[in-house]
Amino acid sequence: MRLRRFFISVLMAFLAAEMISFAAVPSYAEAPEDPKKVNVTELLDFARQYIGTKYRSAGKKPGGFDCSGFTSYVFGEFGIKLNSSSASQYTQGTEVERSQIRTGDLVFFTGRNAASKKVGHVGIITEVQDDGETFRFIHAAVAKGVTIDRFPDDYYYVKRLMGFRRPDGLGSPREVLDLPTLDFRQVWRSKESSPARHL
Repeated sequence: MRLRRFFISVLMAFLAAEMISFAAVPSYAEAPEDPKKVNVTELLDFARQYIGTKYRSAGKKPGGFDCSGFTSYVFGEFGIKLNSSSASQYTQGTEVERSQIRTGDLVFFTGRNAASKKVGHVGIITEVQDDGETFRFIHAAVAKGVTIDRFPDDYYYVKRLMGFRRPDGLGSPREVLDLPTLDFRQVWRSKESSPARHL
């Protein structure tokens, strides 16, 4: 009987240690899909198929886009209506701090005159690193058409960043599942007080 209880005690200690180490690490998983929310992965895949499309002033269709025409077209295909200009899109959705940005959010810049401090350009964030310090965005640029650029860059966009917005109806691409912390002392006491069972 003593040998059996000793074996059970050792086994329970091992299992408790394993459960502690497992609970201490947050588990990253794809967010469950809300049918009312837009799937960000699908939206970005759709946007990327237009890379190389030429820039066209006031263009809002695949034959040629300007910046706000591109974002409104992409989101419109998923049922999210964006206004026609980058400045008016900057009034939509929810403002997001740089440290909280995620893929699918809109990023806004001034126009060619960085000193104006008025929104004149918009893109869609495709990748985020280092808590928002580095990210990539897809947009319709005058010189290159629809393309993906990195922020911060050498000069142009880093001087013109205005802010970020999250359009209403956009799903969360990922979430962190925080596992509950168990009181293993209580678990141990309950196991010790329970009758021994055959393994």
